[in-house]
Amino acid sequence: GTAAVRLSRDPPAPAVVGLDGRGGSIDLGDLQLAAPATFAAWLWIGDTEDDRRVLSQLDGPPTQSGALRLQAGALQVAAGQWQTLIAAPLPREAWLHIAVVYGADGTATGYRDGERQATVRSGLDFAGVRTGIGARFIGEWGRPFVGCMRDVRIVRRALSAGEIASICRVTAPNERPFPGAAAAGGPDGERRRVDLMG
Repeated sequence: GTAAVRLSRDPPAPAVVGLDGRGGSIDLGDLQLAAPATFAAWLWIGDTEDDRRVLSQLDGPPTQSGALRLQAGALQVAAGQWQTLIAAPLPREAWLHIAVVYGADGTATGYRDGERQATVRSGLDFAGVRTGIGARFIGEWGRPFVGCMRDVRIVRRALSAGEIASICRVTAPNERPFPGAAAAGGPDGERRRVDLMG
């Protein structure tokens, strides 16, 4: 199933979304999202292998770029072929902050816990198609994300390295995910939220 989502510009508290890997995901609809843009989130990862999807297009042609997945312990971006943005090993069952900046120049840069990692060639083809969090690419490829996401941000501009480091520092969680987080969307509707900014 798909969890409901409420877009918010000024959330009162960080939102936590639990995804159990059995098909639960968040459908954000068509955000008309194109580069420059930034995707950032705290992840509590249950499985870093096996093509687990973090950010995907839910419809459209199979040639789209910009989707994110966990594979072989790393975070990768789809750009014709999969390219590594944050190298393995990624921690399991501990909070990890990721950010991906999609530049107007056709690049994607990964950040791990506020620190810049790799930059690769990649577009961001999310305009005119539905955006999914933790969902299979166009419903056909990959496997749903397993774990929790917190303070998910989609920003309609390329954040600077300093802004990403600040977000990572200011929003750092100091607790384990909430009880019952394994169910898509968590225990109540208030926790099913993604912040769309800029």
